[in-house]
Amino acid sequence: MQVAFNHLDFLLPSNGTLSVLRPASMAVSVKRGVVWLTQDAHTEDHVLRAGETMRIRDDDPIVLSAFRNSEVELHQGQTRAPVTRALRNAAAWALRRLRPTIRQRARMARRGALPLL
Repeated sequence: MQVAFNHLDFLLPSNGTLSVLRPASMAVSVKRGVVWLTQDAHTEDHVLRAGETMRIRDDDPIVLSAFRNSEVELHQGQTRAPVTRALRNAAAWALRRLRPTIRQRARMARRGALPLL
């Protein structure tokens, strides 16, 4: 059976498998559990744990296999992985902390007390 979708949430039972024939531009996210992912014509396999996402870039079929009962999400389009959010939050925090220093150095540079880099 072939199914076309943009978004699919499902439970993959322990030792259960799922094949996806044309996964290009798809993201695989594991919400709960641990899933092994292998892709035809690729030498590396991947183990995804809860909270991890992997973007599939080409159209070689993939096989997902659950080490234990797992909740998995397949979706098309852009993803925002938790790491990306964490980096964005860290950068925003650093900018808030550095803003007073940056302003002070800019004032000093305008007065000629500090060369502008």
